[in-house]
Formats: sequence, structure tokens, C-alpha cells
Amino acid sequence: MTIFRQNFLTKEWVIMAPERKARPHDFEFEKEKVEAPKYSPRCPFCPG
Repeated sequence: MTIFRQNFLTKEWVIMAPERKARPHDFEFEKEKVEAPKYSPRCPFCPG
């Protein structure tokens, strides 16, 4: 539920939405691990 509160320093009214703090967790999922090759001669970032 949205809450209206007054900022005591600026006297502005602000909207607080406490239920939004859980939203980022709604999109979490397990990522598939992709095994990368240890060395590729065409890769500029591989050591060697």
C-alpha cells in the first residue's frame, strides 16, 4: 500500500511504496553455466 509522508526538512509530500522493495527478487533465476574453452588461439584475451 502506498503511503504519503511529509518531509520535515523541505515540507514536501513524498510517496513511499514499501512493497516495491521486493520487486528485484521477482526476476531472479538460476543461470546456466557455460563452460568456456581454456585457450583459443583466435581469442585476443587468452594468455599466451
